[in-house]
Amino acid sequence: SSEGAPGSDVRIRVRGGGSITQDNSPLYIVDGVQVENALSVISPQDIASVDVLKDAASTAIYGARGANGVIIITTKGGREGRTVVSYNGFAGVRQIAKTLKLLSPADFLSYQYERALAIGATNAGGLNDFRKAYGSTNFTGDTLNADRNQPVTDWQREVFGRQALMQTHNISVSGGTKATTYSLSLTRNEEQGIQLESGFTRNLLNFRFDHKASDRFRLGFNVRYNSQEVQGAGTASGGQSSSSRLRNTVQYRPFQPAYGSGATIDIGQLDDAYFSLNGGVLDPIQVATAEYRRNPSQTTNLNGYFSFNFTKALVFRSTFGFDNQATAQNAFNSSITAIARQNGNAPTASITTGSQQTLNNSNVLTYNFKKTHHSVDALLGQEFYQYKSNSQYIETRYLPTDITP
Repeated sequence: SSEGAPGSDVRIRVRGGGSITQDNSPLYIVDGVQVENALSVISPQDIASVDVLKDAASTAIYGARGANGVIIITTKGGREGRTVVSYNGFAGVRQIAKTLKLLSPADFLSYQYERALAIGATNAGGLNDFRKAYGSTNFTGDTLNADRNQPVTDWQREVFGRQALMQTHNISVSGGTKATTYSLSLTRNEEQGIQLESGFTRNLLNFRFDHKASDRFRLGFNVRYNSQEVQGAGTASGGQSSSSRLRNTVQYRPFQPAYGSGATIDIGQLDDAYFSLNGGVLDPIQVATAEYRRNPSQTTNLNGYFSFNFTKALVFRSTFGFDNQATAQNAFNSSITAIARQNGNAPTASITTGSQQTLNNSNVLTYNFKKTHHSVDALLGQEFYQYKSNSQYIETRYLPTDITP
């Protein structure tokens, strides 16, 4: 995925990226039907096999859409016999294994002093600003010595150091007769992010039905439903670079007591120019809690097929599919965030909604004739593909500073 956040889309590249500016994602074919972002709407427990087509001959039938490779996914279906009910699940804990080595309080202050000395006395971030912060520049003042000897606050552990629980539960029912098979699967995913205020929940439903009407005629359909919600703003945000949680975590002063530790601190306190290379960094815990993000989405996928064998060598197959996805992004930025600072330090709130619909139908007539050491293969195909989308954005600015989501 792009940044490893809970719920982020899986990123797959076949033969590497073919374009700098365009999408390099492969084409996903699920049970013979094209599905947008298939790995986000299919549970791994429902996948029977995955095949990757990457050469020109294999992808030619899919035209330009197969230029980045084709991933063919076959889902599990029912089997002839008695009804089988099964459950599988797992749970685990994730924790960051290694963090960056950062400056101690004494080294941090020495760096800031040397930087202020190089800037000059009257320039922004110079010695005069340093004196305003500490009242001394010789490292013998009481305030400065107290800060130099403060216990180290490991902001990386404070923000990204929690043990994140992840769990998956799947229950399936399958069975059938010689002519008809079915499979029903329900999956629940819950995942905490190692970063504060982040997480992910998802519910998946998958139903597959296949019927052999005669020796020549077969038909079937598949219904999938995915409902999920992503919590948290990730490691980056819009507005200014100072709102980046990674930047705040590694650049904020290492002697400031962590918010919530019982220490009295200045809520919303900014590190000015004499505290960081670019200035304007915030207490990382406050940054993680000041930006509220909830991104729910629902996806419904319907597809079906029928095939008819005119002869053993001549087969006609038709598939059709419909995708409908509804998304929303609910955001709130408190007064200390970079976005709020661009609006007079007043909180902002926004709601973004969107919908996408995909309709496709393909009809393929194949002829496969084999005799002794010779064979003849022919294919005649036709496909229809339609994609529609729309979105709306609503934003409210200059909310009361004491408002919370």
